[in-house]
Amino acid sequence: MKWRTKTEVELVRFATSVIVRGGHSRLLKHAVAAMQPQRVVTFADHAVSDGGLYEQCGFIKDGELRPDYTYYFRGERVHKFLFRLKRFRNDPNLLWDES
Repeated sequence: MKWRTKTEVELVRFATSVIVRGGHSRLLKHAVAAMQPQRVVTFADHAVSDGGLYEQCGFIKDGELRPDYTYYFRGERVHKFLFRLKRFRNDPNLLWDES
């Protein structure tokens, strides 16, 4: 978690490759006790999660953002940052045609 303001922290990411029953709630409880924020905020990427884990821990859904575009390259989802125009223009290993 990281501080957003003097009273608010953001749970930036929770990810695991294995199932640890109660792991998220225990980590969250410990972090809140240690940091003592007045408010904790986070979000769920619906391409990966439905957000149920956060609801189980007492988070309240505040809103929902429209889906953003995504790229699939060689069968894997990759971040759109890898396909920015500047990279294609400047990377000699990529084919770029100004027209």
